[in-house]
Amino acid sequence: MNLITNNKKIISVIVAIVVSASFPCDISAEETAASGSDYRTISTYDFETFGADVHVYEHVKTGANVVFIHNDDPNKYFMLEFDTPTRDNRGLPHVFEHSAMCGSKKYPSRSLTRALYNRSYLTYGNALTRDKCTIFPIASLSEEQLIKFADYYSDLCFEPSIITDEDIFRSEAWRFSLEDENDDLAINGTIYSEMTGNYTADRAAIRNAIGLLYPGSASSFESGGIPSEILKLSYEDVKAFHERYYHPSNCTAYLYGDIKNEQAFLDLLAGYFGRYGKKDIDVTVGRRRPEEGFVGRVYDFPAAEGTDPSGNTEMVYAVDLGDPSDKELQELYAFVGCCNTYPGTVTMILRSEFPGARFDFNIEQDQNGALLYVTAGGMNEEDADRLRDTIEKIFVMLADSGLDEDELEDYRFKVQTDTALARESQTAALSLLSNISNLNSCGRGRLFYMNMRDRMRNMSWFDNDLVKDIASGIVSSKRSAMSIVVLKAGLAEENEAQLAKLLSEKKKSMTAEEKKKLVSSTKRITEKAADDPSKYLDEIRVVNASNLPAVGSDHTIVDKTDESGTRRIWVSTDVDAVNATTMYLDASSISQDKLGYLALFTDLVNGHFVPTGKHSSSELFDMISDSMYREEDISLDVSSNGNAYDPYVVVSFMCDPGRQQKAFDLTYEMLFDSRFEDTEMIRKGAAAIKSTIQNNIERNPESLI
Repeated sequence: MNLITNNKKIISVIVAIVVSASFPCDISAEETAASGSDYRTISTYDFETFGADVHVYEHVKTGANVVFIHNDDPNKYFMLEFDTPTRDNRGLPHVFEHSAMCGSKKYPSRSLTRALYNRSYLTYGNALTRDKCTIFPIASLSEEQLIKFADYYSDLCFEPSIITDEDIFRSEAWRFSLEDENDDLAINGTIYSEMTGNYTADRAAIRNAIGLLYPGSASSFESGGIPSEILKLSYEDVKAFHERYYHPSNCTAYLYGDIKNEQAFLDLLAGYFGRYGKKDIDVTVGRRRPEEGFVGRVYDFPAAEGTDPSGNTEMVYAVDLGDPSDKELQELYAFVGCCNTYPGTVTMILRSEFPGARFDFNIEQDQNGALLYVTAGGMNEEDADRLRDTIEKIFVMLADSGLDEDELEDYRFKVQTDTALARESQTAALSLLSNISNLNSCGRGRLFYMNMRDRMRNMSWFDNDLVKDIASGIVSSKRSAMSIVVLKAGLAEENEAQLAKLLSEKKKSMTAEEKKKLVSSTKRITEKAADDPSKYLDEIRVVNASNLPAVGSDHTIVDKTDESGTRRIWVSTDVDAVNATTMYLDASSISQDKLGYLALFTDLVNGHFVPTGKHSSSELFDMISDSMYREEDISLDVSSNGNAYDPYVVVSFMCDPGRQQKAFDLTYEMLFDSRFEDTEMIRKGAAAIKSTIQNNIERNPESLI
């Protein structure tokens, strides 16, 4: 502990935020004219969690919906959602999403989207593919700028250049590529390359488990596409996909934030919607439930030669939940959140049984039902039966005894506080719109998620009777499955060799004229992707540094440094009930060659692999739950500013004012009174940390780079 006790520079930041005592309102539905003759209002909702009035309009001619979420947030969003259920592993929704961003009839520039992201005053811009829908969100602090963005995104979706330009498909999906006639034939394409790196064993495990329970469902397919399947995709497939799904009758537009001229956006959208008539679009995906019982299956996943599969197996255990009502589904989401709470009974049982592994409970809402699944990463293949047995015993325990009342109360407090802080996140609006659209595409409606968040403002309904009831339903389920994805060393090289052979044979079969033509098209596609977007950028960009809206938050800052050199910063907002504390402890006295030991120290303390002089590791878990909320409440991190050697340990936690002293005392105890006499416990902890690092390298090498 001598490494840290001499630190003198400490910065403490305390932020206070209020928890509202309001309760959710009921949804009301109306059938009234709105915004002239183009739209009618079909429902309204008072969304208390986000302080918003919600109006849902229907475009009379086409049936397109517009959801207007009006509150005082200066960061305004526009988003289009299309239900695009995944029907196979070729990645069609993903390919079109990328292709749509490559220009439109009105804005025919392949580089414009990237230029807007880098050279205009947007606060967010992207497009995202899900299993059952595709969303196109963009945001700005300027309403005048946002309506320009809305026009651009609408044109990209309804009049995309890819419909008349096959080179976009070749660029974004896949293509044979030949830089020179003497080069080896290659395969290129944005989606093909992206999914070659992003289709990982953990993703495969989830899709395979869902496929065992719901074969042929949208959730069972990889929406991004599996590389070998992407190669089966044609240009005609993409054009037909757009014709089928990108129609106003299958569209919901979202407006969020402090937007003054709602009518301007409605008129803009009506201009696009009005070009079409109403159309019946089938977005259901066939799904059958196999026979009752349990099914388990092992799948090989390509890994490089020499890869050690030990501690790198991915497993998913899934249980069919049938067709829950809206209320039951909301309660299931709350139940899953409780299972994921750390430290908590469920997570502690799994972590103690499988040290170093990682676990996550999830709900997958399909169009015709729901399932609960548990992901387990960093496992060994021989752990499968023991994992299934452990999970099933956990649900039996919860069905029989429920949870400790103090643990339940801590969880209720955590959820209520997180709900009260829902708008504080930098990505709060994006997360809101993404969740609304995802659940809407599953058939739950556009107000389901908002109503669920409002229910969580007061969690008194989440009690042990409900926990037991939900767990009993899981235990009594007639159908369950487990997928086990094992890294097979050398399979990656085998696949690469097979692909290289096919490409070699393909090139040998080409005539000289075909090779020349391919070299020409390879050059053309590359050059077209780098056009000059300046003309269209000037048409869309209306805000610059001189007229960008000024946005500020109401808060006060007190900044003082005492005689010891300790600097304290207090940041207070106009609300109360939650304190956030961050401390930076100077570690510059530690030489660089010893810094790794400090990092190991923080990992061991964070992972609760060591007791303190006063409490055992298990007691520390209980104390953290009692004093703070948020997962991994005491966060220790070794960081450094800039290129200079200036390391420090970051300590952070959140709590309510009544528990603040306990939180500080616990932090101090873990930092300065941890005991390292139990070498066997330290060995297990270090092994678990090493396993986690190795797994992260296997799964996300690019992030570590």
